[in-house]
Amino acid sequence: MAGRFNWRDVAGTAKKWIDEKVTETVTTDRSEERAAEFRQRDLERTLRDEVPVTALATAFPSLRRAIDRQDGARQRSADAALADQRSRRVASVLEGSSIEVSGRATGRVEQVAVQFTTDDGTLVVLVEPVDPVPVAGGELVAAGFAVARFRGPGRYELTDDDEAVAPGANHVLLAGDDDSSTFYWSQSYGPGVVVAQDDLIEATLVCRNSSDDEVRVKVRVPLG
Repeated sequence: MAGRFNWRDVAGTAKKWIDEKVTETVTTDRSEERAAEFRQRDLERTLRDEVPVTALATAFPSLRRAIDRQDGARQRSADAALADQRSRRVASVLEGSSIEVSGRATGRVEQVAVQFTTDDGTLVVLVEPVDPVPVAGGELVAAGFAVARFRGPGRYELTDDDEAVAPGANHVLLAGDDDSSTFYWSQSYGPGVVVAQDDLIEATLVCRNSSDDEVRVKVRVPLG
């Protein structure tokens, strides 16, 4: 076993992990706490790469238990965050709202959660099924659009060069972890049009992903 890994290096890495854990625990600076947590994760990956789990548990049993507890706490925190996000979506469902897609993915989802935000006159709308919904070609997770200088009822043509709109605000998201799961709108793909009435907003966009696959989306959001 001693010929396979340098135990002095392993012990040094373990000491660094403990130091970062202490920093995360005692600091009152949120950014430093998060930085310490990220450094811990890097050190954990290093330990797992250097030493098999069984050997680490034998040589440093208290460290192995601490890392396992840390993993469990992170998983519980992630699960709680997902549950909170789902509860928010449930509470934000609007009667009569819908997302309709065609092209790379095709289908329609009704009764979706709607989130409105405004920032210096820019209206941002995010629509999400409570849970990802299977459609032909994938699972639909979300869609969104943004209108700069929103003034109420009227027709709005989206443009690429509007600095008031954050990059990626006009999009469709399918389930997946790679770049191809997110489809963004660009003026070169086709028009982006938002029509607002007193009681309804409808947006139509043509979006593409990193593989140049296309999804055409229509979002319907009732007002009031």
